[in-house]
This record gives sequence, structure tokens and C-alpha cells, in this order.
Amino acid sequence: MNIFELLWSLLVAECDELGLVNWEWQAADCALGKARSGGEEVGPNPTDRAKNGTKRSWLVEADGGPLGAVVAPANQNDQLLLSETIEALVVERPRPTPDEPQHLCLDGGYHNEPAREVVKEHGYQGHIRPGGVEPEIPKGEPKHPPRRWVVERTLAW
Repeated sequence: MNIFELLWSLLVAECDELGLVNWEWQAADCALGKARSGGEEVGPNPTDRAKNGTKRSWLVEADGGPLGAVVAPANQNDQLLLSETIEALVVERPRPTPDEPQHLCLDGGYHNEPAREVVKEHGYQGHIRPGGVEPEIPKGEPKHPPRRWVVERTLAW
């Protein structure tokens, strides 16, 4: 563990102790970036004429606080990084219970069976929005407000 990870884990642990980490709603997503100087986790970026690039995969809590991160080559699919990102938490995640479930919000890149299996395997209730499609919510079921934007904001920072 490097010094950054140590400080990060201490900060998240302290926030969790103060009740400031909202474990009920979490979100995960990836972002591509340039890797001009190379490095170990570099691959051809599919959106940038195969120039060297990296992919950052983040898991955040309901307010956008980062809980886990993974860096991989740019040519990795988002769904392949999901399990590794969930397991990269810098603090121990409380177990979800029927009274206190944990929801995981994902975008259309995770709208497939392997990603749904990872979500289930880690004990989350998945909320995966298919790309460009407004999901139809059956009558009587609660409509949850959008919560995926927090991971987009954290990635942008």
C-alpha cells in the first residue's frame, strides 16, 4: 500500500466512523485517459486512434466520495473491471442486510449478464440503465431518483 492509499483509507474510515459514508447507494463507472509517458497499465485507446491510454474505474458512495479505484489498459471493457473495482475498496464494506440493502447504479456499459452476475455476487441490488432507454417502472414500485451522476462528477474531478 502506497502513502496515497494509506491516507485515502484513513480518511474514508474516519468518515465512515462519523456516519458520513452513505453505503445505501453506490455507483461505478470508467473513464478513458491518455498515457503519454507509458507505464505498466497502458493499452491502445479505442476512441483515440489506438494511442496509449488508460482506463480508470471508480466506485463511489452516494455523495461521490471515492471508495475504490482500479487503473487498467484503455482497451479493457468496463464490465471486466467491475468485480476488481468493487474488491478494491480501501475500507471494509458493511454487509448488506434485508433491512439495509445496498444499491449499485451503473450505466449501459454494464447492461449484460456478466455484469449483473458480479452485482449479485457482491450482494448489491443492481440498477443498470440501458443506454439511451428510459426504463419503465411498474405501477406501485418506488421510483428512485438518479444517482449515477455522482460517479461522473468524481471522474471529472
